[in-house]
Amino acid sequence: MNQLQLPPLNGPLHGGALGGMPSGAAEAQPSAARIFSMIGRHRLAVALVTLGLGAPAITGIALLKPYYTATTMLMIGTRGSSFRDLQATVSAPDIDTIAVNTQVDVLRSPAIARTVVDRLDLLHDPEFTSLLDTVPLKQRVMDEIYTLLGSPPKAMPPLTPEQRAQALALILAGKVTILNDGRSYMIKITAKTGNPVTSARIANAYADSYLDFRRHLKVAATWQANALLDEQIVPLRERLRKAEQAVEQFRERNGLITARLDHQPGTAEAEAPTVADEQLQRMNQELVTAQADLEMKRARYSEVQNAIRTGTVGSLPDVVSAPLIQQLQGQEAQLSSRVSSLSQTALGANPDLQAAEAGAAQVRREIGAVT
Repeated sequence: MNQLQLPPLNGPLHGGALGGMPSGAAEAQPSAARIFSMIGRHRLAVALVTLGLGAPAITGIALLKPYYTATTMLMIGTRGSSFRDLQATVSAPDIDTIAVNTQVDVLRSPAIARTVVDRLDLLHDPEFTSLLDTVPLKQRVMDEIYTLLGSPPKAMPPLTPEQRAQALALILAGKVTILNDGRSYMIKITAKTGNPVTSARIANAYADSYLDFRRHLKVAATWQANALLDEQIVPLRERLRKAEQAVEQFRERNGLITARLDHQPGTAEAEAPTVADEQLQRMNQELVTAQADLEMKRARYSEVQNAIRTGTVGSLPDVVSAPLIQQLQGQEAQLSSRVSSLSQTALGANPDLQAAEAGAAQVRREIGAVT
């Protein structure tokens, strides 16, 4: 059997160099001058490789479209608490996370996006119309494949103006970011487009649409309060009219104006109250009560009308203490947010999407019935 013979470790090193390396190994290590000399000899190849790697990168960077962001800060309405305790006043206030998140969901709702589309007339904006008319790459590839197979796809009917507006609202929602840091009542609205002016207009339009939405809710609550006041004033006015008629009829039937003239002044008969006097006194008391109630209702009505003119309807007690309207608004915002999220991932025949849309429509009908 052949065996491999290894040289002894302590034997002489061949070549006379350390570790068995050739004596010219140290000289074979490349120096900086030698490296530059090699690059100079192959400069054409180096230039071609650099150009081949750098040209696509430079081309890609040059083809990137710039985008501009604009941010609007929106502070939702908060009510200052009255001074009761110095320690409680100095300490950090509690943040109503549920209320803040509800307002964020309202801003993210498709209704606000649709309002912004109509307010800024984005259907005629070149940047957004190009996005709306662009066919996705996947769809173009599939159309080419079907055409090569001999079954070209059928031409899709053009979208109606309403459908284009809804689609554009979804595109706009993807270009707008609405955030709250969870530590304050500030909501940051950021719009990103290819035009700085358009970005600023979109961010401001979102804030304006939200404020208009809140203002319309307050006006609706004020009109509801007016209707309730009118329902109470009308029967009171009718009651007062009937009471005045009854007093006049009672005076005519019983001759109350001349009832005391038959007795001599200063006598007991003249000073003693009659049954008619007592009845008239009671009726006068009821009349005074009805008039005071009517004046109070009129003052309330004038207060509501003044609040409508001055735009301070939010401070009315009836508007502030309307839990039903606030609850319905929260439900509408949650359902609208769910519809928006489902419409991005599901088709129109999706049961969950249809259920969410039906729920949102039902809540809107309830708000309309209440207001």
